[in-house]
Amino acid sequence: MAQEVDSSDEPRLKYSALSPDTSIPGTALLLAVSDKVLALGTSTGAVLVLDYNGNQVQAFKEHHAAVTDLSFDAEAEYLASCSADGWVVIYGLYTGDIRRHNCHQPLTTVALDPRYSERKTREFVHGSQSGTLTLISKGWLGSSETPLFRGRGAVQVARMAGTLLAWVTATGLRVYDTATHTRLAKIPAPKTPAGEAAAPASLLWLGIRELYVGWGRTVLVLRVVRDSLVPSASSSAASAYSVPALRMETVVSIQVPFSVAGLAPFGVELAVLGTAVESLLGKGEAGGAKGSKPADGPVPPAPRFLHVLDRSGRILSSDELDVGPGATLAVFYTESAHRASEAVEKGTGLAPTLVLEALPKGGDSRVAGAGAADAGTASSEPSSDASALPGAPDENASHDSPSDRGSSHPAASANASPAATTVDTASPVHALPTPHPVPPATPPPALSQPYKWWRDGDEPLYFLTSGSGTVVGRPRDGNDRVAWMMERGRIAEALAVAESDATVTRPVREAVGEQYLQYLVDRDEWAATAAAAPRLLQGRALAWERWVHVFAGARELRRLAPHLPVSEPQLRTRTYDMVLQALLVSPNDHGLLLDLVRRWPASTYSVRDVQRAVLSRLAAAGTGPCALDDVLTPGAAPDPRRADLMRAAVELHVRRGQHAPALALLLKLRDPGAFDYAERHALLAAAGEAVPDLFRLDAARAAALCVARPGELPPASVLRQLAAAAEARPAERDAWRRRAHEYLAALSTREPALAAEHAALAVELTAEYDPAALEGLLLASSDYPLEEALRVCEARGMVPEQVLVLGRMGATDRALRLIVENLRDVGRAVEFVQNQRDDELWDLLITLALADPELTGALLDHAGGGVDPLAVVSRLPRHAHIPRLSQRLGATSADEGPVATWIGAPPRAADDGEDEHEIEEAGVNASKAPPASRLSPLRRKPSRRLSGGLKAA
Repeated sequence: MAQEVDSSDEPRLKYSALSPDTSIPGTALLLAVSDKVLALGTSTGAVLVLDYNGNQVQAFKEHHAAVTDLSFDAEAEYLASCSADGWVVIYGLYTGDIRRHNCHQPLTTVALDPRYSERKTREFVHGSQSGTLTLISKGWLGSSETPLFRGRGAVQVARMAGTLLAWVTATGLRVYDTATHTRLAKIPAPKTPAGEAAAPASLLWLGIRELYVGWGRTVLVLRVVRDSLVPSASSSAASAYSVPALRMETVVSIQVPFSVAGLAPFGVELAVLGTAVESLLGKGEAGGAKGSKPADGPVPPAPRFLHVLDRSGRILSSDELDVGPGATLAVFYTESAHRASEAVEKGTGLAPTLVLEALPKGGDSRVAGAGAADAGTASSEPSSDASALPGAPDENASHDSPSDRGSSHPAASANASPAATTVDTASPVHALPTPHPVPPATPPPALSQPYKWWRDGDEPLYFLTSGSGTVVGRPRDGNDRVAWMMERGRIAEALAVAESDATVTRPVREAVGEQYLQYLVDRDEWAATAAAAPRLLQGRALAWERWVHVFAGARELRRLAPHLPVSEPQLRTRTYDMVLQALLVSPNDHGLLLDLVRRWPASTYSVRDVQRAVLSRLAAAGTGPCALDDVLTPGAAPDPRRADLMRAAVELHVRRGQHAPALALLLKLRDPGAFDYAERHALLAAAGEAVPDLFRLDAARAAALCVARPGELPPASVLRQLAAAAEARPAERDAWRRRAHEYLAALSTREPALAAEHAALAVELTAEYDPAALEGLLLASSDYPLEEALRVCEARGMVPEQVLVLGRMGATDRALRLIVENLRDVGRAVEFVQNQRDDELWDLLITLALADPELTGALLDHAGGGVDPLAVVSRLPRHAHIPRLSQRLGATSADEGPVATWIGAPPRAADDGEDEHEIEEAGVNASKAPPASRLSPLRRKPSRRLSGGLKAA
């Protein structure tokens, strides 16, 4: 039927034969199209009326020679035919009336007034081989003939749209307005290259505003534009200026590398029936050179193509047609299809097309075929110019008559003219230039409009009629495009069409999607296949199941698993189980396993079976600390290689309500959420043997938790586990003991009674990790063993704390010696002695102080408060050197006057500037000193200066 010229160019049409249900008398020559029925003219003069499936509706045999043209009115109620026998016959398709008109000369074309069924005048136009164009009208007295034109050569084709009439002769194209009797355009015939036969013309009115012209190698699209008002033919003054002027604009003017046999719109593009130029050169291309001898043998049939061109002349697709010579093109093109193409045209920035008043009623939608053209070109031109008829245009006139408002056509360039060009009425008539072929674009350019620009039910139809039959071309829908691309292995393009074109049926779209997935698999692009699967498989559960097994067979389930649906559709449980268990094999997939276990609803897979497989995998991962038994052992170090797998086990435990083992794993993983999890599920008692894990995770929070819940976490158990952890890990012993200290410190603050049971440990840990707080602890508590506390303090050289413990033990002399000899703090010693109320300690204090001049001076500093200065001075050895003795003695209070008199110094002696004084220099007379029995080292009133410090001690 049709074959593509270039397999890389996507065709735009598909073809099928129109097969009438009855045999056709003679040979089919041409076809006319209406929105209701088709009309077929044959070589025997028969006219057949067919429906769109090719079934015969009516048949007429009114002609004795070949039918040369057919024409419907706008309502498709009447059909006209003309023939080489000189008759025009008009058939009433619904009334059965037949009107015959004898023109007495061979006819080439006929055009019914589109308003034929509505007007009483019943007008039509016919053209002849002699070059006359005549209007036939029906009146009261019968039919009248009005010559419209006479010129050289046959009238090849004539078409009407509303009141506009266009016709073509060998000399040019003319457009005439029958309402105002003005000519809108006169375009000369294109020049034919030397050696090339003259090509027939074709006309197609699209509505009443656009005229498509195919002529030789020239393609024209003209537009009728309404302009300013012109006087009307009416005699009424009110309507004298009611008729708008019309003029023609050139929308498209291009040259093509083939002979145009038919032209029709294809959205904003053009469908062109073309014949290879070689067929017009006589006997082959080889004989084209001047003087060369034609090749012997018959000339092969010229190939015919249906091209789709954009408006710049680029060939978008070409289909070689299996049709015979003299093929004609007719088109069914609805108003809605044109409006849809208008919207596309505006969106692409092409020249806008005027809104049509009626389609196809506004004009004959058939493109003139070779049947009429052949008749027009068969005879030669007259030897002399024909005379002009009254009121009709005369092609011999050098200038238009005053009534003409037509124009000449500007020279058409070899390129397109997308923007409208006004036909200038003032310019002279120009001949079209010699065509220059425009080669097809390679590679084919991008489409200038969406592939589907018509609405469903309004697709255009292209009828190609020749002696071999009628072929119907329909725009290819999405299914056709997909099939064509798939045949050529262009799978990605086919998928893009299937996903974007609404005309692609669901089975086709699904099949293309799976073939694309297989295409990716064949290229080992598993990741891309998995990523595309949700878009291409969508809600088809069986397809998902099938592809899961494909991935499983290739051990690539890890690629597909993240994309598996869990609802709409939900697959079978065993499918999800298989995927999860497959991810157990490689540790690299455990992270994905964890993600899926968390993300997939528990209803999609068997939690118990997957849990069993996960725990088995953990058990098989190794021995010793990596064995399954140790996974649940608190305190064991987590294996970072199995962390994701352990977290997956946690999730599975939680989903089955097994909170205790879940908590154990959380602690092993050192997950901060373990605290909240334990409190939320009341698991502190279950975590009683996992205290080290709690402290390892967050010591401060663990200590606070254990202190707050001593009933669930007894202090003895907590301290035992912390001690065991310290012994088990020598390298961490210090950290564990510090944690125990922090716990005991917090417990002592909140629960002192419970902490008292562990006072000895508290003393030891405080001395080690918070020495500054030990004295306070020793003072605040009396529950610790004194010997143990003393041992700890001695081991660490903590003298003040030793003094405190020795004091509580009753070893006051040892305590006093530590104060004086080690601390050298006489004030503290005085305070200590006063607190003990023991006279022997005073003697010991003075004895210890007199052993060192510094201590002796310090002791004199405290004279008058807690120490009798006479007791000290009386025991001073002769010639003892006491720093600042005079100042210290002079500082005694007034009630110490006898001491000052006794030593020969004033009570308030001024500083004499000497740092040291011997006893004699100070005026001490040992012989006059009071006897020792009269001196008491004790004061009845404690020193105010020392009382505060004593109390603090």
